[in-house]
Amino acid sequence: MLLEHINDIHRRSRRIYGSPRVKAGLAARGYRVGRKRVARLMQIEGIRGRSADLYYASPGLDARYSEIPNRAREIAT
Repeated sequence: MLLEHINDIHRRSRRIYGSPRVKAGLAARGYRVGRKRVARLMQIEGIRGRSADLYYASPGLDARYSEIPNRAREIAT
């Protein structure tokens, strides 16, 4: 029964939520369950949250900003 709720919460989050948010969703539904138990059940079922996108620097920014003088050095001297 708990797995049905975990699957439902995870599916409604567009398969983004991991165990902390799924646990919060279960708490909102009135279930008192630990995060580690939710994580274990999710792992057994093969349910995984999606991690945030990584930041990638744009190429060529170093050249643009290297021309700007360091104002902190000018003020200190």
